[in-house]
Amino acid sequence: MTDTFSLAELLPNSDIIINLLENKLSDGIIFYKQESDRFNCNEKFAQHFGFKGKNTFNLKELLSEQDFNLLHTALKQKQSFNQAIEFNELSGYKLWMEAKITYLKEDSNDALITLQNITPFKEKEEFMLQCNSEARIGYWEYDLTKNSLYWSDVTREIMGVSKEESPTLEEGLSIYKEGWSLSRINEVYQRAITQGEPYKEELIIVNKSGEERWVRSIGIPIFHQDQCINLYGTFQDIHEEKQQQLKLAQQEKKFRGILNSTFAFIGFLDKNGVLLEANDTALEMAGIHREDVYGKFFWDCYWWQVSEQTKQQLKDSIDRAAAGEEVSYEAEVYVANKEIITILFSLRPVLDEKGKVQYIIPEGRPIHELVETRNRYKNVIEGTDAGIWEWNVQTGETIFNERWAEIVGYTLEELAPIDINTWMKLAHPKDLEESNKNLTDCFEKRSEFYEAEVRMKHKDGYWVWVHDKGKVISWTEDGKPLMMFGTHQDISQRKYAESQLKIREEAFREMFEQASIGMTIVSLQGEFNQVNPALCKILGYDEKELLHLSFQEITHPEDLNKDIELLQETIEGKRNSYQMEKRYFHKDGRTIQVILSVSAVYDRNEQVAHFISQIVDVTQLKAFKEELKQINLQLNEKNKELEQFNYIAAHDLKEPLRSISSFIGMLEKKYSDRFDEKGMQYLHFIKDGAERMKSLIDSLLKYSRTGIHDLESFDLNELLNDIKSSLLAIEANKAAAIIIDDFPEVTADKDAFKQLFTNLISNGLKYQEADNVPRIELRAKQEDNHWVFQVKDNGIGISKENHQSIFDMFKRLHKKTDYEGTGIGLASCKKIVLHYQGEIWVESEKGKGSTFFIHIPKSSI
Repeated sequence: MTDTFSLAELLPNSDIIINLLENKLSDGIIFYKQESDRFNCNEKFAQHFGFKGKNTFNLKELLSEQDFNLLHTALKQKQSFNQAIEFNELSGYKLWMEAKITYLKEDSNDALITLQNITPFKEKEEFMLQCNSEARIGYWEYDLTKNSLYWSDVTREIMGVSKEESPTLEEGLSIYKEGWSLSRINEVYQRAITQGEPYKEELIIVNKSGEERWVRSIGIPIFHQDQCINLYGTFQDIHEEKQQQLKLAQQEKKFRGILNSTFAFIGFLDKNGVLLEANDTALEMAGIHREDVYGKFFWDCYWWQVSEQTKQQLKDSIDRAAAGEEVSYEAEVYVANKEIITILFSLRPVLDEKGKVQYIIPEGRPIHELVETRNRYKNVIEGTDAGIWEWNVQTGETIFNERWAEIVGYTLEELAPIDINTWMKLAHPKDLEESNKNLTDCFEKRSEFYEAEVRMKHKDGYWVWVHDKGKVISWTEDGKPLMMFGTHQDISQRKYAESQLKIREEAFREMFEQASIGMTIVSLQGEFNQVNPALCKILGYDEKELLHLSFQEITHPEDLNKDIELLQETIEGKRNSYQMEKRYFHKDGRTIQVILSVSAVYDRNEQVAHFISQIVDVTQLKAFKEELKQINLQLNEKNKELEQFNYIAAHDLKEPLRSISSFIGMLEKKYSDRFDEKGMQYLHFIKDGAERMKSLIDSLLKYSRTGIHDLESFDLNELLNDIKSSLLAIEANKAAAIIIDDFPEVTADKDAFKQLFTNLISNGLKYQEADNVPRIELRAKQEDNHWVFQVKDNGIGISKENHQSIFDMFKRLHKKTDYEGTGIGLASCKKIVLHYQGEIWVESEKGKGSTFFIHIPKSSI
């Protein structure tokens, strides 16, 4: 057990204690008394761990069993001790302290244990190890003086070696696949330990399970007095990344090796080393033109005239690449005005289906010397190729390492002065929103780590994808984030590979070849770069013939200007796609009617690269529509004939009906005194029947005349208000309320619209319960390309099963003794609406009123 003590009280005359207090800065001191085998602590240690006054504590409870036994054994045996041990605070928080034992007397084991808090450094170390683990980056070290080899856990996992095994150097080298990989690793290892050359290689291993994996091996030698004493580096599993690269390389072959890379220099060589292509950056930085270098041996081109040694090294490297080897090294080259710069240069062979080298791709980019990082984990950081950052969240002060700046093409000096705004200015605005959200989650402790994938603007103007990950390693006393530490990793190649594979596999393999409609890839100039079978069938050409044509050559002249105008707007960014009806010329000379849809495809610089066009043949559909139009015209003529017949038939029926009504009147006037009661009743029946017949004939005549006659523009508001005034003037309707919304001005047959709304409003006034006050609401609203008119009443309602039948001729739902009517009013309404290509329907429930909806295209009125 322990308690607090005063050093002055313990050993007031001890020079060792005084010297320690004067010259050492500690986060706590523990005194060990050999005689009692007890521990005492000073006030600073007690306050740090929450002990008050003379409260005793068991030191063993604050340490793990292993750390306590190590410390206790050293004290018992009077051994030196200077290492990190882990404390457990009473709150449960873990604290790392660097503990050092100082013995007070030669004849005694009494000792002082000084403690230094190294928790932030440990958290950084653990965070870096976790980052490396997630990135599948392991660390290794070989001590040549002790012939001892150390592998980190991740390295062992990649190699398939357990923690219990202690591999030798020979075993570590033999895990590489026989052939080029094994030969290469032995070669670069010998150069490293004899000539001090660091290496970075991508090779194949065969792990203990017999599985072949691609790895990236980095080695950095350390020399002392011209002798290599240590070799350290990283070991990264890049199998999936390499597989993606190989798959992308196959796709690049299919598309004739499109120049697209994150490097500053890129070109194409044939297998003899003759330059076939170079990108604009390579030419512009050197201040030369294509004709200066095209068709020449690459080593005779301007860039490589620095020295004969430079040219010879390039020739030898091209020979290796022509043999199928991927070559990478640092080289000095000329840029404009013969200025010499250093580039990271590589030669990558492109193989055909038989595995033979067909082309060689030279790539290069300017690089900057790496500088020593600020923290104690320099060796690991150098091996990871990751940018490192530290951020004081409260002040905004920020520190980046050189690699952070290099990822976006700058030096730290070019970015100065550096603060958090440096990151904000370089990050893509669309990605900052997600980044800030994840950062807030980390600050509010909803997640332990901050993580985001963000685009950053490179110095050369293009976007670089980075994986940004960080952790808060210290907090203010009031719980706010103080210091944050993190990494930046360039993931541009992975992002670009993913997007290219997605476009090629989904757009071309699935949609393009299997599409039942015509599809084509069109260049910015209009040439057909790729066509599918469906398009060949539509136009009558075979694939080879179409690939020698442009869309301009087979487009109908009357449609060409519109197509080109829309295409240019897409190139200028005014639109992403367009659709139009147009005509093509079939190979046999006839005209093909199509619907064309064109979408732009963008490159990584957000510039239009090419177009994907979809073509639907609507020639037969157009012919069918024309045929249908002619049939409709014929039907309209027949309908007019039928309407005329109905009118004449109904008109002729009225003549004998007038004679019947006249003679009934004469009988009633001259001979009523001769009829008994029964006879008079029959006479009234005959008279009533004749009147109803007249009403039906009038309704039939009115229905036959219903339709579109004289078109004129008029305000529906005025028409509806006239109808309202007329209907409310009737004594039975005086108590009713008719509310009219704002209606549009239309061009139509005014009499037909008057009949339409009069019928609907009259029905709403008529079909009411005896004691109910009628209320009619008329509303209008726009929906896309249609007008929707509503007539709503509070009447007796209509049961659901009659919602369709009420629009039929002579359909009545009530006895004539209950409600007057002929059953033709709603049929007339339907006829009028159909004349305007519209629809009419009702929504109603028995006893809950009715709402009639009229849906008419704007183009019809």
